[in-house]
Amino acid sequence: MFFKELLERIGITDVRSYFKKLQIPIVISVVVCAFMGTAIDGLKGFVLDGFFGVVAPIALLWLGVMLILAAMFLASG
Repeated sequence: MFFKELLERIGITDVRSYFKKLQIPIVISVVVCAFMGTAIDGLKGFVLDGFFGVVAPIALLWLGVMLILAAMFLASG
């Protein structure tokens, strides 16, 4: 629920707006992940880690929300 609210506040409502709003972080993530995948596992790593780079910015947002919620839960009890 909080994650969905965060995405709506950023202006991400669908896949097209995701790529439009987070264009620069996605490019940086794809390049870094693809290079790391190539160094570790060759062509297979380049392809797989390049794909993971596309979803990395949204995964980091989700992780941040989960960590904040966990901290709030621990602080309240």
